[in-house]
Formats: sequence, structure tokens, C-alpha cells
Amino acid sequence: MTLTYAPPIVLALTFALGAAAQAPASQDPPPVPSVQVVPPSAAVSAIAVFTTAEAHAIRDYYAEHPDRVADPPPIGVAESLTRGARVSERLNARPVPAELAEKLADRPGHEVLVAGSVVLLVEKESREIRDLLRDALPPAR
Repeated sequence: MTLTYAPPIVLALTFALGAAAQAPASQDPPPVPSVQVVPPSAAVSAIAVFTTAEAHAIRDYYAEHPDRVADPPPIGVAESLTRGARVSERLNARPVPAELAEKLADRPGHEVLVAGSVVLLVEKESREIRDLLRDALPPAR
């Protein structure tokens, strides 16, 4: 019997391949990622924005009814109106007239408010501004 020299790398590969071949064939399946449950209010809020048609309807309504324009909000409050901000008690926002509200999409859990020349789409529960239209109304007289 003749022994030949085998480089160490060949021996290491031989042992590694042999060990891999002897590994058990059945392994546990990979874990299934957990499902994130989105609360209904978050699902509705994700789509809570004014459409182009609604923006036109709002502007057209107030162009035809300039007498329904509200007084401007207090100085400094109007600048704080941004998406994601909460409606301040100082804002004195009021609901849009029912005649206009009928022309807008029904969004459960939301209300459309007007403050000066800004129209807001607000989540009722959190009072968070989801969308807004600046200069949607003609200036107050």
C-alpha cells in the first residue's frame, strides 16, 4: 500500500463535505414573520387627503358664497397649520357648511373644518391635520 501526500486544504475540504453530507435532512422551517395589524383609523387616515375635484368644489363654493368666509385665525396660528400638526384650540376652526360637506367624500373618523382662508381635513379622535388647502377661500372683507 502506497501513501501519497495530500495538501492540507484537500483534507479540510474532504472532511467538510463529508460532514455536510451527514447533516440531518429535515430542519425546522424558517420562522414566519409576524403580521402587522393596522388599526382601522390608521388605514383610513392613510387615504385622507383632498382630491383635485374636492379642491375645485371647495374653491368654487366659496367663490359663489363669499359671505361665508371666516375671520382669519390669530397671528402665528395660521403658520403652524401643517400636515401632521394638531388643531389648536386657539384656531377657532368651524365645520364647513353642510351644503359644501355634501359635495365632499365621506371619510369616517374625519371632519372638514375652515379657519380663515384655510380648509382642513382633520382626524376627529386625535385632532391631527391630515390635509389642508391654503388660500382656498377669497380674502375676508
